[in-house]
Amino acid sequence: MSRRLIAGLAAGLVALLGAVLLITYVNAADERAMANLDPVEVLVASTPIVQGTAAEDLASLVVVEEIPSAAVGPAPVRSLAELEGLVAATDIQAGEQLLAGRFVSPLDMQKFGGIPVPEGLHQVTLPFDSARVVGGTITPGDLVGVFISIDGRTHLALDKILVTRVQGGLTPSSAGSPSSNGSGDEASASASDDPSAAPVHDGNAMVTLVVNARDAETLVFAAENGSIWLTIVDPATPTGGTRIVDPGNVYE
Repeated sequence: MSRRLIAGLAAGLVALLGAVLLITYVNAADERAMANLDPVEVLVASTPIVQGTAAEDLASLVVVEEIPSAAVGPAPVRSLAELEGLVAATDIQAGEQLLAGRFVSPLDMQKFGGIPVPEGLHQVTLPFDSARVVGGTITPGDLVGVFISIDGRTHLALDKILVTRVQGGLTPSSAGSPSSNGSGDEASASASDDPSAAPVHDGNAMVTLVVNARDAETLVFAAENGSIWLTIVDPATPTGGTRIVDPGNVYE
């Protein structure tokens, strides 16, 4: 074997060894640098997470990543068990950390009008006084019946319609306040023990309903030309047995 060949092989071996040593050094340096940054394991969105997504549906949407503690947001989520029973309060983009503050209970979500809406439907908002929305007790997530009265005729036009938002000034009236000549404790006890002592709500509310385009037309026309009442409906309530009520059959 010629000296030139031996020298070439030796040079190649030295270069390979140098490359291996360099890679090893760089990796070690990265590990040392990460160690100095106090790395923390957190959950990160691997794909976009839509507002309203339940914690039990997140397993396939997140991954565990190790990031420097300085880059960790407030109250990071390290296990999905921490989010049990909660839903995403906002949209979360891929690559974002999961933070506890971005998850709330379904009830809290409803209070802020965060009910997820099926695609392809309209949301229409209508004004009501408290008497027309079951005394102001309707809340997001309820199913309602929509009674329309126009030209002396009344009918349950739409049934089991989803409420996504309730806004407005429905507040307990003075009739529900403690008596000025009685103690607050006595009034509170009375209100809790006697259903008839519950406060009456004054003011107006804006209620948003989810409907298809045809039903949206019906609601808008009724709001412009007649009156609308809402009832709270149980999902199991039968849908039949209704009629158009007018002066000729109201007593039948």
